[in-house]
Amino acid sequence: AGFVRTGGGVRPGDLLLTRPGPAQLHLLIAARNQCAIHAHAGLGQVVATPMPLPWPIMRKWRFSELE
Repeated sequence: AGFVRTGGGVRPGDLLLTRPGPAQLHLLIAARNQCAIHAHAGLGQVVATPMPLPWPIMRKWRFSELE
């Protein structure tokens, strides 16, 4: 799909896989202004969460043209 696993710092456009709980995974998109866009199940809407995120980042992917 054009995404490659990446390390280092988070940049806008990166896909972030986090672990909010022991048996939960959550996917976010890093945005400008040090925030991440994601669907918030409790609110039933898409929100921007400021970074650093409250959950550990398990994996990061970046669109290969952005490398």
